[in-house]
Amino acid sequence: MGYNLGIITLAFSLCSLKKLKNDIHRWYLERGWSGSGYHFLVPKDGEIHRGRPENTIGAHCKSHNTRSLGICVQGNYDVKNLSG
Repeated sequence: MGYNLGIITLAFSLCSLKKLKNDIHRWYLERGWSGSGYHFLVPKDGEIHRGRPENTIGAHCKSHNTRSLGICVQGNYDVKNLSG
């Protein structure tokens, strides 16, 4: 990592994977950032998709971006439990 990682930040999204990747990327671009603020996107099937490079500071948790890795997970686990 190119910075001092100390926190992993999780966010949750309810949209489809295609929408998840496209909407998150567009949302960040519209606000002047260089693209998705998350380092990883994880849809319900568990496949991991890269966002920002891990050695790049994210834009996902105000005041903590310089020391955190951002992960956005698809789903609402208050409604449906994870299996396994």
